[in-house]
Amino acid sequence: MDVGCRVSGAGDPGSRPPTPYSQLPTRCDVGFIVVRAECDFRHQISMEPIEIRARIGDMRTTSFDSHYEIHISGGRQIAAIGKVVVVLFDWKTQSKVTITDEFREKVRLFQKAE
Repeated sequence: MDVGCRVSGAGDPGSRPPTPYSQLPTRCDVGFIVVRAECDFRHQISMEPIEIRARIGDMRTTSFDSHYEIHISGGRQIAAIGKVVVVLFDWKTQSKVTITDEFREKVRLFQKAE
């Protein structure tokens, strides 16, 4: 099924200079490339309710880290932790996209509110 936006696995996001997000024509022209994904399993999970917590960590010029925790036992025990590094990418120009100050501020305010 084609939903109009493309997402890629690990790969080289290109060597062109980054395109500012504000200069892109539509949202679907910007996607991301997963350049690293890791998961450390700490405890076995059975068929039980889980809680997934996510936050954005370090933000660089064109990439950022997403951190994840899977909790069990009503949130008291961490079953797994993970980290994904993504690069914002403009599929039309085949170039990386700069993370704007506006996006950084929205992330900061959202995570502060938690």
